[in-house]
Amino acid sequence: TNGTGSYTYTISSGAPSGATINSSNITISFTNTTTAGTYNVVVQAKDNNSLKTKTATMKIVINKAAGSISLNPTSGTLTYGTNATSTITSDGDGTLSCSSSDESIATCSISGTTLRITPQANTSDGLTATITVSQAATTNYKSASKTYSATVNRKALTCPGNPSDKTYNGNSQNSGKSCPSVSTTGGDTSATNAGTYTQTCTANSGYKFANECNITWKI
Repeated sequence: TNGTGSYTYTISSGAPSGATINSSNITISFTNTTTAGTYNVVVQAKDNNSLKTKTATMKIVINKAAGSISLNPTSGTLTYGTNATSTITSDGDGTLSCSSSDESIATCSISGTTLRITPQANTSDGLTATITVSQAATTNYKSASKTYSATVNRKALTCPGNPSDKTYNGNSQNSGKSCPSVSTTGGDTSATNAGTYTQTCTANSGYKFANECNITWKI
């Protein structure tokens, strides 16, 4: 302002709510809740002796904060039929979502801050899927993501043991053993004549027997 006295600085317009200016060092301060964005702040300087004033515009950019997500745990070995969970911690305020690299192996969902991983039925063990948890960008935070590694195994079944021998009576008789409900029954389930028979149990997808499940029975 070409004056020779002290100056008083004030914000005329353009600043976000809560902004202040320090006339001693001409510093503009913002609260930590100020919204990210670009502000064209108009500052007025007044010569305290001549009372002359002059304005200038300052372009101030407040960048978005980096978003971050953490998961606990970040991996797990799952057995078909039993879900796993992981706790989500984030410092952003965006919407959380999740996706699976292979939904035929594992799917996911989020409730609040809990990630739920659901293993899917397959015919082999040790299959892996990567679950990605993402938080959308918002006005003040950048997007962020974190991954969970899911290894899926089949659920083990117990094969029924062999029944006691039966005595020929001229009528049709069955083995007297039932395969697990999540398996398929095959082979010799009933017979009339004296002899040795084999009933088979084949695990459905998502399940397994330690070895072939063959039930041997005799009449």
